Amino acid sequence: MNISRGLLSLFFCTCLFQGFITPKNKLREGIIIQGHRFYDGNLHEIKTGITGYDSKVWFLDSCVIYEMVSLNMYTDSYHKSTSGVTIDRYVYLDLKTMIYYDYSNFSDTATLLRRYTLHPDSTNLTWRFFRHKQLIPSLDSLVAIKDTVVNGKNYKRMQKEISRDEGGKTLKMVCTYYMQCGMPKSIFHLDGVFDDKFNDCEASRFDYYIVGKPNRYLSFYEIISDTLSSTEHKIFKKWSQNALTTNLSMEHSWKFDQVATDSIEARSKRKSD
Repeated sequence: MNISRGLLSLFFCTCLFQGFITPKNKLREGIIIQGHRFYDGNLHEIKTGITGYDSKVWFLDSCVIYEMVSLNMYTDSYHKSTSGVTIDRYVYLDLKTMIYYDYSNFSDTATLLRRYTLHPDSTNLTWRFFRHKQLIPSLDSLVAIKDTVVNGKNYKRMQKEISRDEGGKTLKMVCTYYMQCGMPKSIFHLDGVFDDKFNDCEASRFDYYIVGKPNRYLSFYEIISDTLSSTEHKIFKKWSQNALTTNLSMEHSWKFDQVATDSIEARSKRKSD
């Protein structure tokens, strides 16, 4: 049986952290789910890679814990291929220091595998907490379009058509922000600049399509809890203590693909031991 693994970042578009101090009007703890979807021209979901897998992110004050997963491709002796998603590790990130800590599982007794920083030019698309940026070049000339309902929730929508040069051709893209008003505020944003512009509402979904192309691409997040359990609090407490007491050497300025490759190799070794 041949097995190939590729570590994939879970955010198609980025969730951004607004600051290291949680304002009083925002949640100081909780859980979100986030993910992305691909759709064909008839809005039927296209299942590829980790599409359809909604990962969890736990947050408490200026620290977060998030899942990183691998897409595993299996080919048997009859050349039949199947795939599956495996949680590769849990990453604890202290936003005050921007130091990452990899753990083997989600428990207060989990093994600390690595302590590192990421290079500013890392190819990591998942966690750009330190960058307050927007998803499109300009928020001028946004147009309000008809509200819609998704999974029983009402969304206001703002839309804009933008142009992008690619391979000597000009592509036109239609981008749509899906806004919820009155939802609990948190440290997470698909587009922090957009949310600042529309202070009473936040965009928790964003999609776009290229004019003349059938596919549509969606990124989203959803707050599923505004509290943490006693067990989750215990994990945060223990992992924050570990950050202060660990003897692991600091690995500086890693590229994200280096962390991914090394993590996959380490996991394979652990399974073979």
